[in-house]
Amino acid sequence: AIDVEELGGAMFHMGLEVPSNKVQGMLNKFDADKNGELDFDEFKHFAREAQFDPDAKSLILSKEQLVRHTDEDAAADDMRSKASKRSKDSASTAKSRNKRHMDALKKKAA
Repeated sequence: AIDVEELGGAMFHMGLEVPSNKVQGMLNKFDADKNGELDFDEFKHFAREAQFDPDAKSLILSKEQLVRHTDEDAAADDMRSKASKRSKDSASTAKSRNKRHMDALKKKAA
């Protein structure tokens, strides 16, 4: 029999990054006798179904997909950060310009 940790470890060694809650969900789905482990027949069923089950495929990301998604997330975070900085810089410039304008008006009024 194989438990959730062993199933997750086996998937990792096959080059798959699967979050532990997803591994637990897959184990629960194929654990027919609900003893918290996959016996050999349950594991065979899991392996066979995982090849063709779109739900199972969607739970598993290869390391390459995980890296690509992580890189894309980092790039998006970087773009948001740069846009936020430009926005702050722009607001700071406008504030500074307004202050100079107000100071000039005060000097004229005095």
